[in-house]
Amino acid sequence: MLARRSRPARPGRRGDRGEFDAVRSAVTPSGIGQERARSFFVPDYGLEGVRLVHEPVAGGESGNGDRGDVSDRRLLATTVDVADTLLSQTRGLMFRRSIPDDYALAFRFETTSVRDVHMLFVFFPIDAIWVADGVVQRVERLRPWRSFAREECDLMLELPAGAAEGVEAGDRVVLEDG
Repeated sequence: MLARRSRPARPGRRGDRGEFDAVRSAVTPSGIGQERARSFFVPDYGLEGVRLVHEPVAGGESGNGDRGDVSDRRLLATTVDVADTLLSQTRGLMFRRSIPDDYALAFRFETTSVRDVHMLFVFFPIDAIWVADGVVQRVERLRPWRSFAREECDLMLELPAGAAEGVEAGDRVVLEDG
C-alpha cells in the first residue's frame, strides 16, 4: 500500500487566505467596487408598488389605432420583479417550480434589439410579451422545456400562462407606480 506524502504549506494554498485578502483590499479599497460587484451578481428583485397594466387599442388590430378609454385598462400583475443584473437575466424563471397568478418578471434594456427567451429548465408554461417603446410587438405562449422565441424589444415580460390573454400586438403594456 502506498502512503501519501504530505506537502509543506505554501502561501496562497488552502487555509492561507492572507495573500487573497491583500489582493482583494488592493482592488476594492474601503469597499469601493464591492457594491458594484454585489449588484452584478445579486438581483435587485421586487419593485415596491409597481404594477403591470395593459392598455388595449380600441377596436382591436383592425381598429383605427385609438386608445381605449380608462375603463378598458386591465391589471396584468401586481407583483413585478425586475431582472436587472446579468445573473438574474440569465436565470430568468429557470429552476422555479411555479409563480403566482399576479406575478411578472420584467427585463428592461437600454436599447431596442432582438431578444431571445428559452424555456430550458422552466417547469411551467408562461406568456412572454415583447414591448418596444411601450407598444407590444409580440405575445407568445411558451411551453415548458421546449419553446424558444425572439423579437425586437426594449422591455420583455414573462407572466404565468393565461395572464396575457387579450394582449395583442399594437396594444400598450406599461409598468406604472401603484
